[in-house]
Amino acid sequence: RRRGGQGRRLARRRDGDDDEGGGGDGGEVEGEGELGTKNERSKRLRRWCSVSISSSLCAFSAHDAARNEPDGGADLTREQRYMLLCPAAVAIVTFLLFLMCLHPRTYALVDDFRFGGLMSLLTFGAWFVNLVATMHSESSWAVDAIGNIKMANLYYFAWTSIITAGMQMSSYVKKWLGLKPRSIMIILWFAVVKVCTVVLGAGFHIWHNIHDNCEATRWTSNSGDPGEPISFCRRTAFSILVGIVGVAVGQIVVVCRLVFTRETTVKLMAEMVLSTLLAGFFAFGAAVITGIGGPGQSVGDLYYAMWLSFLLSLGVAKGCFEQL
Repeated sequence: RRRGGQGRRLARRRDGDDDEGGGGDGGEVEGEGELGTKNERSKRLRRWCSVSISSSLCAFSAHDAARNEPDGGADLTREQRYMLLCPAAVAIVTFLLFLMCLHPRTYALVDDFRFGGLMSLLTFGAWFVNLVATMHSESSWAVDAIGNIKMANLYYFAWTSIITAGMQMSSYVKKWLGLKPRSIMIILWFAVVKVCTVVLGAGFHIWHNIHDNCEATRWTSNSGDPGEPISFCRRTAFSILVGIVGVAVGQIVVVCRLVFTRETTVKLMAEMVLSTLLAGFFAFGAAVITGIGGPGQSVGDLYYAMWLSFLLSLGVAKGCFEQL
């Protein structure tokens, strides 16, 4: 009987140890979940703060530009008024969201897509419209008619704001849709599409401002020499072509990667060849567009986007080669 009692006591002890071990595993999982939540909260807090700061600087820069207008800012265009009001409104809203992230209870509301996610969508949308007004309107304070930077603060902080707002929006959308992290390759192809969209938009903006002069020069020139205006016009038209090709190729690859998720050697080889050809095409485009007499000669959207598209295509080719 004594042996039987000791055996039962030992069995109960083992069961208790197992229960404690299971509880320990649960505690570890719970701890990892809390750590992930803290990391996500920290990232969102920093992004809301960054958007607020960069938007505030844009608002101050726009106010400074308006104050230095010949009429003192009394007769502003609709785009200029939007450039003044939008960054200020976004700065106030995002600062309030930043404050809400500081407390766990209010952060629960910010973390909810029905509030925080919608605010991130509205923030990105507002900045997207403001970026068009800032970079591509005739009355822009940031760039001139051919995309050269006139006011660096307004130019760079506008891009900082929309990039950070886009990252914030992406984090909410991914969590809401339950998307799993994609490979670095599809991210690079997405980047190619986005950057080539900037090339396309910048080239079209310049063409919109010079095409009348291009047509006049074409019909009034009697000599065989095309001259500088024609060269500039042709290079600008070529920049539009570069943007269209980059966007089209990038979108096709992204769609194929989303539909055919399995990694195969044939697919990697095809992407490597395609990205290598794109790199050569972008290198030629960068030489033509950013060289002397080209629309991207001066620092601006077209200059940065053209060289960045070349570097991204090289990165895609390198990534495909490493995965083979």
